[in-house]
Amino acid sequence: MPQSQSNQAVLESSFLVDPTSFPLLEHTIGHHLDPIVQAYPKQLAVVVCHQDIHWTYQQLLQNVQSVALGLLELDIKLGDRVGIWSPNNIEWVLVQYATAYIGAVMVCVNPAYREYELEYALNLSECKALICSEQFHSINYISM
Repeated sequence: MPQSQSNQAVLESSFLVDPTSFPLLEHTIGHHLDPIVQAYPKQLAVVVCHQDIHWTYQQLLQNVQSVALGLLELDIKLGDRVGIWSPNNIEWVLVQYATAYIGAVMVCVNPAYREYELEYALNLSECKALICSEQFHSINYISM
C-alpha cells in the first residue's frame, strides 16, 4: 500500500482478493436477488413481526423493484447516495436492495440523530435523497 506525504497509508482499491477455497460472486447485492427469486419464488424471504409482514421472495422482489423505479423517477443514478433515516423496518430492507439494484449507494443515518447531526451527515455524505420514517421514539423526523 503506498504512503501519502504525511506517511499514512493510502487506500488504492475498495476490496482485496486473497486466496480462498470458494470463488467470490461476480454480481451486485441487488442482482443477487434475481436468481433466488427464480429458484424459490414462493418461499418465505422476509418477516417483520412489528409490521405484520411475511413476504415471499417474489413479493420481496416486486416491492424492491417498485422502490427502485421510484428512485429512478427521482433521478437517482448510478453512484448517487440515498440516505435512509429510520429504525429497523421493511422500508430499510427495501431501500437497501433497491439502491443496490440500481447501483446507488445507501447511506445509513443514525435514527437517533438530531437536526444538526442529520444536516452534518447529509452534507458530508452528499446524499441526493433522504428516505425516512415519520418518527422514532420521541423524534419527529418529518418536522425536522
